[in-house]
Amino acid sequence: MTIEEKFKALQKINASDYNKKLAFEYYRDKPIDFINDWVITFDPRLKENKFIPMILFPRQIEFVEWLEDRYRKNENGICEKSRDSGMSWLAMAWAIHRWIYEDGFSAGFGSRKADFVDKLGNPSSIFEKGRMLIRYLPKFFLFDGFKEDVHLTYMRFVNPTNGATITGESGDNIGRGGRTSIYFKDESAFYDRPEMIEASLVANTEVQIDISTPNGSGNPFHQKAISGKIPKFTFHWTDDPRKNQDWKSKKIKEVGEIIFAQEYDIDYDASLPNICISNKFIRECVEIDTDTTGEIVAGLDVADDGEDKNALTIRQGNKVLFVESWSGIDVGQTTMKAIQYCLEYGATIMNYDSIGVGAGVKATVNMVNPKGLECIPVSVAESPSNQMYGEKHFKDTFLNLRAELWWLMRDRFKEGKISILNDSELISELSQPLYFFNENGKIKIESKKDMRSRGVKSPNKADSLLLAFHTTHQKVDWSKIG
Repeated sequence: MTIEEKFKALQKINASDYNKKLAFEYYRDKPIDFINDWVITFDPRLKENKFIPMILFPRQIEFVEWLEDRYRKNENGICEKSRDSGMSWLAMAWAIHRWIYEDGFSAGFGSRKADFVDKLGNPSSIFEKGRMLIRYLPKFFLFDGFKEDVHLTYMRFVNPTNGATITGESGDNIGRGGRTSIYFKDESAFYDRPEMIEASLVANTEVQIDISTPNGSGNPFHQKAISGKIPKFTFHWTDDPRKNQDWKSKKIKEVGEIIFAQEYDIDYDASLPNICISNKFIRECVEIDTDTTGEIVAGLDVADDGEDKNALTIRQGNKVLFVESWSGIDVGQTTMKAIQYCLEYGATIMNYDSIGVGAGVKATVNMVNPKGLECIPVSVAESPSNQMYGEKHFKDTFLNLRAELWWLMRDRFKEGKISILNDSELISELSQPLYFFNENGKIKIESKKDMRSRGVKSPNKADSLLLAFHTTHQKVDWSKIG
């Protein structure tokens, strides 16, 4: 609703106590409608109409639903976001809805500095955002006797009718203020002593929600984001319909490419010099139009250990049709599951990593003998393919087949000769491995062991993508790529 439409609707609601009671009850279990219909935000950068109705676009609706799911299931979550995405406004709006309706509800908000949590008159602070949201709500949402200076004090909102509270903390004091139903850790990638804060919160809340832009790799926020152990929500600037390539170009001129990559493109390794595939190229190849002719080919990466995941990618031509990962089942079951997906999508080839536990795939394939599906073992530790890379032979360019596959995938993304799904895990994994040159000048890719030592998990989906695009057996002239 526009502000004018809100006023008209409010006039009808305020016409009688019955209407106000009916409207109040209507929004009890509808946080999305509550936000869309009645929440007003503030942007001081605008020349006119600084007060803006918060009309949620699709990805924001998904975030509210994701929050509801975390809260309902009593589980932690992490939200990696582009800068200036409005996630703090949205988290506070969701908390205020609960503060109004849920008896005994208690939300905590923390940030690394007190002024970031609450500074009267500064809408950049979390609690001043909350005051503004409540200030412009229709009065039928608020309890009798509500007074802003009494019930919305410094770092503390109190609803005396149902015992609900929203409290704030900063720095090393985060998590020490008592028990909460849910705790929002704002910009937690920038905390000085995140492990100390984590330890304090474990005993005081069932649900921790980390919300932050990246601050390099290897810190606890980054490790959570890539661990796959807790639910992750990604809000990228391309999810905001108000932003486009012109906006991106202007912003890069303002902040520079490295800062833009880290704070807007959610690139944890933006400042590292040896990233094999730039996040910039990867983002530009998400769901683009491309060639979809030819065989349907799959790539299966089998989990190395208990914490690792199996992953399968299926593509036709240059377009990825399917990507999935899973854990908790043995090699035989994984192979059966992968074959089932392949047959469902009509794949005729499935390349699989035959190193280590992957060797067990062959036994299941021989037992099942899936008709119409050729399963091809690929050992990425072996020598490069017998092909030419430009004017040099592959064996003179790459240390092994793994380096070849990663480098050719780099070429695909640089040239826009691939279309991938908007899968946040795949996008993140593709931009994580580093490349180096050995003493003979051959390109080698960072080992999984070295990646783990800097807090980066195994790139399972990315490896399955590489296998799906491994086409040496199809006699493709790779010298035309790159």
